[in-house]
Amino acid sequence: MNSASQDNDILKDSVYLILAQQRELLPLIPAAAVKLLKLINDDNADVRDLTTVIETEPALATEILKTVNSAMYRFPQEITSLPQAITLLGFSCIHNLALKLLFYNTLIKDQSSKRFDLLFFWQHCLFVASLSAKLAEKMNYPDPEILYTAGLIHDIGKLVLENYGIINYSNFIGNYAQDTPSLLKSELDFYGVTHEQVGYVFCRDWQLPEIITAVAAYHNSDEIADNLSVKYKKEIAIVGFANYLAWLHGIGSFVSNTPPHLPATVLEIIPLQEIDLEDLLEHVDRDMQQTAQFYGIVFPGLNQLRANLVHTSIALSQTNSTMHLPVEQKRPEDPINFLNNLTIPHQSLNPEIFIPRTLQAIGETFGLDRVLMLNMTAKQRSLMATYFWPESESAEHFEIKLEHMVGDLVTCLRTQQADLISGRFNKNTKLLTQLGVDEFIAIPVLRNNRITGLLYADNIRSKNHIPTQILPKITPIANELGSALHNAKQFEEEKSKAKRDPLTGLSNKRMLIDYLETIFQEETKNLSQIAVGFLDIDYFKVLNDNCGHQAGDVALQIVADILREITRSGDFVGRYGGEEFLFVLRNSGQSGAYQYAERLRQKIEAKGIALRHRFRNQALTVSIGIVMYHPKYKNYQELVDAADKAMYQAKKGGRNRVVILNN
Repeated sequence: MNSASQDNDILKDSVYLILAQQRELLPLIPAAAVKLLKLINDDNADVRDLTTVIETEPALATEILKTVNSAMYRFPQEITSLPQAITLLGFSCIHNLALKLLFYNTLIKDQSSKRFDLLFFWQHCLFVASLSAKLAEKMNYPDPEILYTAGLIHDIGKLVLENYGIINYSNFIGNYAQDTPSLLKSELDFYGVTHEQVGYVFCRDWQLPEIITAVAAYHNSDEIADNLSVKYKKEIAIVGFANYLAWLHGIGSFVSNTPPHLPATVLEIIPLQEIDLEDLLEHVDRDMQQTAQFYGIVFPGLNQLRANLVHTSIALSQTNSTMHLPVEQKRPEDPINFLNNLTIPHQSLNPEIFIPRTLQAIGETFGLDRVLMLNMTAKQRSLMATYFWPESESAEHFEIKLEHMVGDLVTCLRTQQADLISGRFNKNTKLLTQLGVDEFIAIPVLRNNRITGLLYADNIRSKNHIPTQILPKITPIANELGSALHNAKQFEEEKSKAKRDPLTGLSNKRMLIDYLETIFQEETKNLSQIAVGFLDIDYFKVLNDNCGHQAGDVALQIVADILREITRSGDFVGRYGGEEFLFVLRNSGQSGAYQYAERLRQKIEAKGIALRHRFRNQALTVSIGIVMYHPKYKNYQELVDAADKAMYQAKKGGRNRVVILNN
């Protein structure tokens, strides 16, 4: 027996020594088990729903991979992805697994009083799995699905300890010191083994794929020590990084205030500068929320995750800011309002509110005369103040032109590092003279590692020297400000999406109604030149039935494109629903409205003729009804109903025509 084999046997003995008994099954989150059984027993269940349960459940995923790779099936090659395993095992096997797992759930003790929250743990596994797969995809890894599976099962050792340990994992968490620098060290002291070692032993016993075994054994370790860890170094790094980000967002496998651990090897393998972290996290958030909706449970939303990240950042900054300073520069605890400064950018989604508040907090906390937010102007020819504190400060025309960006300021922008720009170098003198100060702070505001603005601060009145020690304190606030600006932009984009029909890109019915309601709030004398038109695609159901829904979507997009093309900027068009569109023309008499509608009808008909082959020789035409505003219409709905009535007259008159309703 070789040395490696002996070591494995010793480790296996150590693991089984701390277990109350040996069982083959692992616990399943009750909500998932119930959902799974409902799907299996429902004759109308969608196969995709069943797949979702399997792909998002660590214990069931483990059982499936264990079973499909067992001697019973004798597949010629190792099965490493869940979709492949599901296809090979089939419905019957999944049904049997679900029954066994449900039976097991009746045996486990009440979890309500335990510190190891299975739902929270499950959420952590989903986060790591989703992020691992997306990160693998960004790194052009050949099989992202296997890393989804590995991420899902990476912490399986904790489940084993919780359910089979003589002393369960809940007890360990209760004794876990939050100031301990290493979770693995604490586990080793408590159990004599770590959850990674437990996961390694059980993955080997179940004959799971080597990749999954390697990830379970080394995802939180700094050492790359043996053949297994060296062989799957990249896979371990990907899941290890995803695990770190999960803890950083406050979604660890249990609640902890300890700063997360980032294995040293991760930064050697993951190309952080080339990866869009925002895109990764947005993907994971969508994944998590879809899963939450599927199971009917609540996961933390973006605001809660952001708050978690702030708290973790504080813990990290308090640890790291003193760790790397010389002894004489180590400082007492940060001011009591430091937490408030960090969270101010996230107290609103309106930049007009949170940016001035943030500038004020920085200025008052650190005793600065003025604090400005500078943004790049068109074509980045200059930096110009867009927000300033105090408000009485005459900084409206504060500007640093491109030709004056020299010396340390250029270095600050290029390296994206905070700096105190002073007269210690002659190359800074011209800029300082232009600004009328002896020195100033420049801190880049970043989003996705790109500069979106610059925090500027000086003591233009007091002439007090600015200590460099405050730079590490203001930098995290600038980072949170960058994050808040991104969130505000994303919020505006989501609001815009909510106003748009996803297929055509036109305004949706809600926006049309809001617009018409606004119109009816105007004075009557301003409404006389308003026309409302109702457009309906002729024989749309026949087109869908004969040519398919894809062709129907194309027809809707054609109509939308032509509406956009010929409509003036002051007018309003949108999709009212189904194959119906609405347009509102301002400053248009009856003759002008008719000409607009007739031009619209002709263009759609001509486009349909050009694409007749696409619609199997069915014509693409529309019927349009128009009504001019009249005081007899007391609200927008009466006006819309009148236009709808005119459109039906066009239908009855033979279709492919325009009808104006006489008031």
